[in-house]
Amino acid sequence: MKKFFKLTTLFLTNLVFTNYYFQKFEQSDISIAIQGLNNFSEDLNDIGFPINFQLSYFIFSFLIALLSTFLISFTISEIKILEKPINIFKVFSYLFFINVMSLFFVLYIFRFFNFPRAYIVLDIVFYPFIFLIVLILLQVNLYSRVSETKKFIFPSLLFFLIFVNSFILFQQSNINSLSTEVTDNEEIVSDEEFEDQIDIEIPINNSDDIECYPWSGSDNYKGCKSALSLTKINSLEGVSVNNFVSFNSDLYTVLNTGKILKNNKLFLDISDRVLTAYSESGMYDIEFHPNENYFLISYASIENDLVVEKYTLDSGNNISSNETIFTKPNEGFNHYCGALEWSEAFNSFLLCIGDMGNPNSSLSTTSYNGKILLIENKNTFETLNISDSKNSLPIDNFIAYGLRNPWNFLEYKDMLIIPDVGEKANEELNILNIPTLIDNSEPVLFGWPIYEGSILYDQTFYGLKIWENQDLDLYSYVKENALNPIVYYDRPAPENSRAAILGTLIYQNPDSEFFENIIFADFLSKEIFAYDYKNDELNIIPLPYFPGYITAIGNHPDAVSKLLFSTSNNGNSEVYELELP
Repeated sequence: MKKFFKLTTLFLTNLVFTNYYFQKFEQSDISIAIQGLNNFSEDLNDIGFPINFQLSYFIFSFLIALLSTFLISFTISEIKILEKPINIFKVFSYLFFINVMSLFFVLYIFRFFNFPRAYIVLDIVFYPFIFLIVLILLQVNLYSRVSETKKFIFPSLLFFLIFVNSFILFQQSNINSLSTEVTDNEEIVSDEEFEDQIDIEIPINNSDDIECYPWSGSDNYKGCKSALSLTKINSLEGVSVNNFVSFNSDLYTVLNTGKILKNNKLFLDISDRVLTAYSESGMYDIEFHPNENYFLISYASIENDLVVEKYTLDSGNNISSNETIFTKPNEGFNHYCGALEWSEAFNSFLLCIGDMGNPNSSLSTTSYNGKILLIENKNTFETLNISDSKNSLPIDNFIAYGLRNPWNFLEYKDMLIIPDVGEKANEELNILNIPTLIDNSEPVLFGWPIYEGSILYDQTFYGLKIWENQDLDLYSYVKENALNPIVYYDRPAPENSRAAILGTLIYQNPDSEFFENIIFADFLSKEIFAYDYKNDELNIIPLPYFPGYITAIGNHPDAVSKLLFSTSNNGNSEVYELELP
C-alpha cells in the first residue's frame, strides 16, 4: 500500500507539473504548438500507424510523467533523504537530470521543436525543488513512527488534490491542444469593454523585390505581391475573433466566446450557451436575410451540438424573438465548420458542417457530416444511398458532400467558393459552378477522405456501400466523380509549414489589380493569398511577422480598397486593415 501511494502520488504530481508547462508552451505561440502535433502526426502516418484518437499534448505529458516516475522509483526511492546532508544534494541532482533527460528525450523523439526556452528553463529549475519536497514529505509521512492511520493522511490528501487537478487538465486537453476559454467570467459584457478604433501603421515591404516563402502546390502559382498598407485598428482582450460579417455598411465581429459586436459595440451575447473549452468550439457566424428582418447565428452549444438559431428583428431593428432551427450533435470536439451563407441561387441559407472527427461520414449521404446544407429549403436532387445500411435514407437538403472542414465558404455570382482544411498533406480551394450543379440535379462530391486536396489515398475500405448498385465500388466511384480543387498547396513547404486554409472573400476594389480576386489566408503560415479565377493565377501577399496566428478575414464594411483580418495570441486578438494595390 505504501509503494502504491508513493508511485501514484509521484506520477500524478509529474503529470500535473508537466501538463502545466506544456499548456504554457502552447499558449506562447500556438503555431509552433500545432506544428509539433503535425510533425508527430506525419511520423505516425509514415510508419503506417492508424491515428484514430485525438492528438493533444496531454498524451506527451502522460509519457513524460510515466518515464520520470519510473526513473525516480528506480534511482531514488530507497535513498533516505534526511539521513545525511549529502543525500539531499544527491537526490536533488538525480531529480534535475531525470527531468532534463525525460523532457528532452520526448521533445526530440517526437520532433517538438522551437518551444519557448523561457518556459523550458523554468520547468528545469523548479522541478527538482518541488519533487525534493514531495519526496521528503512522502518519506516523513509514510515511514515515521506514527499511527498507521496518520501515515496515510498526507499522501491521501495529496493524491486526492493531484487527481482532481489531473482530471481538470485532462478535460481541458483537445485535438489541437488549443484552449480558447474566456479569461473573465462575467456573464454580461458592457460596451466599454471593447476599445474604440485605434490606428497604428505597421511597416511593410512594398517594394518590387519583396520575397515570399516558396510555393509548393498547384501549378497556377504566379508570384509574390506586396500590400500597400497595414494598419492595426483594434485590440480585444480575452477573446478570439472567429468571423467578420459586413451587412448594410455595418461590421459584425463574431467572437468565439458567444458575443457579436456591431461596429465595435455589443450586439448579441449568448455566452452562457456557448462551448469555449476547445480550440474549434465557440460561436461561428452571423448571416442576415437580404430582404426580411431576421438573421441566423451558428455556434457550438455547451452540450457540444452545432446549433443554428433564428433571430427576428422588430421595426426598430431590435431583437424581438429567437428560435432554434437546426441542431447537430458533434461526435468529437472538432470540425464543426458552422459557416452560414445566404444563397440567391437556392433562395435559402446554406450551412457547412465538417466531418466532426469522423471522416467516413463525409461520404455517407445519410449523415449531415461533411456537407453543405440548405437550411430553410430542400433540394430536388437525385441522391445515391451511400451508407452502412440499406435501410438508411439519404438526407434531402444537401448540395455538396465529401468535405472535411470547409471554413469559410461563400457564394459569388454563379460560383460557390469552398476552402477545405486538410488533415496532414494538402489544403484546397474549390470552385463549384452553381448552374452546372443545378443542371446535373445531384449533389457535388468532393472526395474526402479518399481524396485530400490533390492526393488520392490507397485505402479502399470505408465501411460504406452504394446500395442502388452494390457492384459499384465506392472508391472507384469517388475517384471518378470527385470535383478537383482549383488551388491546392502542401502543408510542409520547402522553407516553412502551412496548415488550415481559412477565408474567404472577394476583393471588391475596381481600381485594384486584385479586383474580384478570391482572398484567403493560412492559419499557420500567416500568409494572405489572392486567386484570380478569371486568369487562373495565384499570388502570395506576405505579412510582417507577428506572434500567434490568423483567425478570420473579411471585407471592410465601407472601404472597398481594404480587407480585414484578425490575429490571436495568448487569448488576445488584434484586428488589422490591409490595403492591396
